[in-house]
Amino acid sequence: MILNNFISGGQIFLHKLRMFKQIMFYIILISLFWGYLIAGYLYISKLRKQNLTMGFSYAKAMMIEDLSVSFGKSRNKSKLKSKNILFNIQGRSSYQKIVAIINEFLVIGGLIAFGLLLLIFIFWVKFGQLIKKDRLIEGGKILFAEEVAKYLKEQQRDSKITIGKMPLVRDSETKHILVTGATGSGKTNLIHNILPQIVVQQHPVIVIDQTGEMVAKYYQKERGDVIFNPFDKRSHNWDFWQDCFDNNDNGMINDRLENFAKILFSFNRKKNVMNSDPFWENSAEVIFTCLASYLKQKNQQSIKTLNHLLRCSNVYDLRKKLSKTPAARYLDNSNNNTASSILSVMATSAKPLSYLEKLPKKTAKFSLTKHFYDIKHNKGKGGWLFLATNPSKRELTLPLISCLVELSISLLMEIGIDQQRRCWFVVDELANLGKLPALNLIMTEGRKYGACVLAGMQSINQLFENYGNYSGNIIFGQFGTKFFFRNSEPTIAKIISELCGTTTISRQQKNISFGANDFRDGISYTSYTEQEKNKLLVKYQDLAKLNVGQCFVLLPETKVRLAKLQVPKI
Repeated sequence: MILNNFISGGQIFLHKLRMFKQIMFYIILISLFWGYLIAGYLYISKLRKQNLTMGFSYAKAMMIEDLSVSFGKSRNKSKLKSKNILFNIQGRSSYQKIVAIINEFLVIGGLIAFGLLLLIFIFWVKFGQLIKKDRLIEGGKILFAEEVAKYLKEQQRDSKITIGKMPLVRDSETKHILVTGATGSGKTNLIHNILPQIVVQQHPVIVIDQTGEMVAKYYQKERGDVIFNPFDKRSHNWDFWQDCFDNNDNGMINDRLENFAKILFSFNRKKNVMNSDPFWENSAEVIFTCLASYLKQKNQQSIKTLNHLLRCSNVYDLRKKLSKTPAARYLDNSNNNTASSILSVMATSAKPLSYLEKLPKKTAKFSLTKHFYDIKHNKGKGGWLFLATNPSKRELTLPLISCLVELSISLLMEIGIDQQRRCWFVVDELANLGKLPALNLIMTEGRKYGACVLAGMQSINQLFENYGNYSGNIIFGQFGTKFFFRNSEPTIAKIISELCGTTTISRQQKNISFGANDFRDGISYTSYTEQEKNKLLVKYQDLAKLNVGQCFVLLPETKVRLAKLQVPKI
């Protein structure tokens, strides 16, 4: 092994030494030739002005005793003693001037040659770098923020919303924005870069705040903002009856109530054993909707009454009240044990409704129906709505918040199409809200209604877990602008890497052959071949090594599709 390394190292070293000698020989030869050629061109006129005959005769006289010279055009020869020429003032002067010109010529020629040598050296170094450099044949490249900004401004496609020096693509907010990355990678900070700009533009915003940070930073009472958090003294009380029933339905079950119940009763199903029977939640959902409709028909719209019936009613009482409703089949005399189990599930799943009683009776109420009515008629300049929870109470109130998000999406679509409208849904940790049936709809059709979804999540896998691979991929694909922060999950990193695309490059491959015979094989041979190669624009290692605040961003604009960005700290 040592001998092999010695031989290989020696061959390569001697090869490079021979190549160095060869290159230096040619670079010196070329430099000297052109240096003195240029100097000769510059000094030939000076030399011609001198009396060359006298000068050269004087030089010859210095070396010999006698010389034969001719003066003038007749070229008659005269025999002169060398000492006579040496004492000739004209001859000495011509000689000295010629010597001075020749010395100056040699110095200037050398300097020009040295300058040419440096220029050739620099040129060959750059040329060598160019040969080794990959040449783009097709595909994209990773841009910087300044490059994206320059292109979008030139095309008049830059948005008023910017991240540092990089603007988003104009009107791309209705194509939705996804921010994903590991904990502490900078996701929330990017959201904080966007929200103050939304404030300036006076767009209505619905913020799903799971930590209280958004409320603390952006809540403005004078703007007409509304907080819904049963554990916050500033909270408004939500009007369940106005939002879950139409004014003209006379208590009949409608889509709003069914959607609310579906979210409420299925929220915790993901925590149960996989493939568990959904019969119990579905049955409880039917009884709940029928019971709420019953109270509406009896003009007993009271959350306290509804909660009492959900928690305390027995099978017999509910059987009497709901005898002529779809819930009756679950309360039949023949299956009392099953009915009791269903009521137990209903009481447990509907517990978040009990937190609506936590607020004082005199607390101001708010209705999502009225909120979106104001958005429609005030041209989107209403206050912000914060659907918030405290970290310690998150598990208790998230089901209720998820229900309100679902209703909000439905109500936005009910107020009609308006492509000039901008209504933002801002949610950090989207996966915590569970499965929202209306999310798929707003992602695919929300653009017509002015919906702008700004969502953050730690992993794309969370989306697939809640919605399945098919629906999860549809939702993920509908995010037009995607910010990818640090991520070390191999599976997710691979998806992101492939999503960022590939590029085809041309690369010079150096080949060197060696041999043992000094006269034949000892002459090493170097050649270059051009190879085409496909490579990923963003590798897995690139995602894993991102610093805090650094991210790759995919934009919905072909020419500036991929960029690398440092998000300013807010």
